[in-house]
Amino acid sequence: MSKTATSTRPQAPARRPVEHDLLLTALPHPILVLAEENRIVYANAAAEAFLSTGIALLKRVRLDDVLGFGCPLLALVEQVRRSGSTLNEYSVEIATPKLPGPKLVDVYGGPFADQPGLVVLMLQQRNMAQMIGKGATVDVDELRSRQLGGRDLDAVLVERGARAAHLLDKRQQRAAEAQHIVEPHAL
Repeated sequence: MSKTATSTRPQAPARRPVEHDLLLTALPHPILVLAEENRIVYANAAAEAFLSTGIALLKRVRLDDVLGFGCPLLALVEQVRRSGSTLNEYSVEIATPKLPGPKLVDVYGGPFADQPGLVVLMLQQRNMAQMIGKGATVDVDELRSRQLGGRDLDAVLVERGARAAHLLDKRQQRAAEAQHIVEPHAL
């Protein structure tokens, strides 16, 4: 009689399927799902915190109502709707009336695969160093690359600085003259 070896490894317990809401809530990045007319139909906890607005209110408004007028995020959503493809935009400035100041984010947007008409957005907020670095790099590089009337930008800035100093001197001179006129003369 021969004995057959059986595995003594314990069997892993059967796994439950991952619940999608729990997965999306666990993500640290804001995720929004938009329906027609940019109505918000889903926002994870990170999106609620980012927009400083609870899900109950978000579901009653459009993204256009939450964001500041002319926010570039709205153009990206429209582009996703027109093209039907996934788009990424980096260093997008987002402002809302509830935020103390604008936030810089990378945006990933695309159509919702199973439900036509829906758009999914994921925002990844930039940190302060990236915001400062981006601003400084863009401003300096852009300014240095421009030519104004055939002159170098540095020369134009020096000229305008001198003109501003001259105007300030004139203003102070006029203020002193006006004060002299207003003061009563001693008899």
